[in-house]
Amino acid sequence: MPSLKADSLFITLDMMAMKYVGKVYGSIDSISGIYTQGGGSMPLTLFPKPDYKQLERNQKITPPYPYFTTDVVFKNDEANIDLAGTITAPDTLGKYPAVILVTGSGPQDRNESLMGHKPFLVIADWLTRNGIVVLRYDDRGVGKSKGNFKTGTTMDFASDASAALNHLATYNFVDKEKIGVIGHSEGGVIAPIVAVKNPNTRFIINLAGTGVSGRDIIIEQSELLAKADTSFNKANLKNYIDLMTRIIEGILAKPDLAAKQIDSIFTNFMASLTPEDKESMNKQEGFSKQAFFALNTPWFLQFLALEPTEWLEKVKVPVLAVWGSKDLQVPPVQNKVPVEKALDKAGVYYETFVFDSMNHLFQKAVTGGIAEYASIPTTIEPEVLEKMVEFIKKDKSLEIKSLRE
Repeated sequence: MPSLKADSLFITLDMMAMKYVGKVYGSIDSISGIYTQGGGSMPLTLFPKPDYKQLERNQKITPPYPYFTTDVVFKNDEANIDLAGTITAPDTLGKYPAVILVTGSGPQDRNESLMGHKPFLVIADWLTRNGIVVLRYDDRGVGKSKGNFKTGTTMDFASDASAALNHLATYNFVDKEKIGVIGHSEGGVIAPIVAVKNPNTRFIINLAGTGVSGRDIIIEQSELLAKADTSFNKANLKNYIDLMTRIIEGILAKPDLAAKQIDSIFTNFMASLTPEDKESMNKQEGFSKQAFFALNTPWFLQFLALEPTEWLEKVKVPVLAVWGSKDLQVPPVQNKVPVEKALDKAGVYYETFVFDSMNHLFQKAVTGGIAEYASIPTTIEPEVLEKMVEFIKKDKSLEIKSLRE
């Protein structure tokens, strides 16, 4: 619920693991603060917008659909929760390749809705029109799915994905030898975990998946996003990243005392600054101790220490891993090589590709910054969708055979 105290706005939505802490400037000319969801944080400034109009989208998916669609509920027996989703399938008799879609970090609905876009709806529509069955589902505690997202971790979400895969395998129109997992962002971390643990998995596709630890990802993306954010005072960048790094290292050292570590490190760091630097940091939009406290969640504590390559090295199925060259959240320059080295060690058939001038959502971008996502009319570029279809339908048996000889 939102609350206004003095000149500060506080918004908390537990179901979405979302917090916003902002400060009012002028006569409510703007509210500047930090938006936190699912462990990730970004500066967010709010302005009055009486003439707001819905942005146009050039990939509108509306009924009637040229395929079969049905809403389903399936159980994750391990967690004892029911999850809700939608299956889309070709409407002619046959057995078809099939995939589940796994969302990125933060609570997401089955369409992975964000900033006016519905990437998973677009992906499901494109794949199904090309003869591929798709199951997309609401994250636990979101939409019609039961459970508590706020207490969930990456391993918990992998358990949910595995349950989705098992459910998909029960349908007689699914080719059980061609079932895979498509994961976006954190979903790209989850996909190999599912592949290692669940023998129903026959392939995985990682869209902007990570190849380094959560610690390294958070530090790198924090710097890149701050550089791209026009509201961020670049004079504060070094101190901001230094503080972020110290807090993350402190949490990793003593995860059971995360709150105390955040409080102590923040206080000591600010006390060590010159008066000029301290004043500048305090004036930085969205900068506050409360914003760092919002990182103290079960998900964030596990994500920091999680090494995706440990799972990629154990994968025994074909893999497609792709990134956008302007992705500032999971930059390919940091993640592509570690992924390739891990898959080389696994000894599996794989393909990697970096799409030119695309951001984290696989949109054609200028800077790659988060602020651009909403203003770009395309949700996901068709060439990325075609790449997925090509990989799913490709007969990979010859490549797999050559690796084993």
